[in-house]
Amino acid sequence: IDTAEIAKDLEVKDSGGNVTVSVDRASGIGDFLGLTTDVITAKTGSALDLDASSIRIPGANGDYLINIQDGNGRVNHYWNATGGTTPTFIMANENAGRIRFDSPNGFPFSLEWADGTGKSAGDSVTWTPLMTILNSGYVGIGTASPADKLALQSEISGTDFGIRLTHKRSTTGYSGHRIYSAGNPAGHSPYIDADETLSLMTNSAERLSILGAGAVIVRGAGTFANNIPSADLHVGYGLAAAGTTGSVSRLALQPYGHTGGPWKFVARDVGANAYLDLAYGSGSALSVDAITKNIGIGTTTPAFRLDVTGGTALRGPSSQLRLKETDAPDPEDSWHFSLNSGKLIFYYEDNSAGPTYTA
Repeated sequence: IDTAEIAKDLEVKDSGGNVTVSVDRASGIGDFLGLTTDVITAKTGSALDLDASSIRIPGANGDYLINIQDGNGRVNHYWNATGGTTPTFIMANENAGRIRFDSPNGFPFSLEWADGTGKSAGDSVTWTPLMTILNSGYVGIGTASPADKLALQSEISGTDFGIRLTHKRSTTGYSGHRIYSAGNPAGHSPYIDADETLSLMTNSAERLSILGAGAVIVRGAGTFANNIPSADLHVGYGLAAAGTTGSVSRLALQPYGHTGGPWKFVARDVGANAYLDLAYGSGSALSVDAITKNIGIGTTTPAFRLDVTGGTALRGPSSQLRLKETDAPDPEDSWHFSLNSGKLIFYYEDNSAGPTYTA
């Protein structure tokens, strides 16, 4: 130490004269050894290189395998068969902290698992990718070749779930998953509320709810009283204030054999009247007024219990074509009628002739 033959404050050489440890005073190692200068020099080919800012383990070609750096807290792992110095793995604490993987050959970053049960040292194992991050930014869980920004893949059998997202509530609040659209901070989300109702939302409004008891609600801007549906399937999209004139198609059924239509069930309000129309395309085939109990065929404003507009044909045996009177003078009278030589003849219940109308 401190002789003309040894250039450093501490040098260790092997039997061939190669320096394996070379230390100058100060820095971390120098202070530990009680030295006072501030340089620790690395030697190529040694098992461990030290300098003032790092501890390195070099490889056979002079490239660094591991580099622990002072100052920024880095731990670098290098892999390069040509002796380069590009890090392939970095664990850093640079005020924010990060883990970085650099691949000069384009290899992905992968977390893999192998079952070592019953294996001994040196035995081969089969590695299964748990998560893969490609250099394109695609992330795969359960797949080594994700084709989307996030790909979730799992092998399923029997009644297993392929993918399960679980939220556990500690209170009777809400739990769920929110998906934000580009440029839309309102978000779309499926969630389960406190009464075990599964709801789907768009623009922060509930659109579809499946109640815990099994009923299904399709709704729009309005609400249901106490969130209770009136049937197993309750469609309430586009609700308006009471007394609002307007109509909305609640259900559409596409015909089977052609492209016309579709058949629609239309809920319509006009003043105090509440109509249900069975419509096809732009025309209404049947209208029922829930307030007056009138039914219209060929008209959307029926004025009578049965209001038929257009050609009408009544077919069948005369004994089956009947009208029944329900008002005075005899509420039990009923008639059947027939056409005879251009005459419409009504017969009483006892088959005696009643009024006759001639065309």
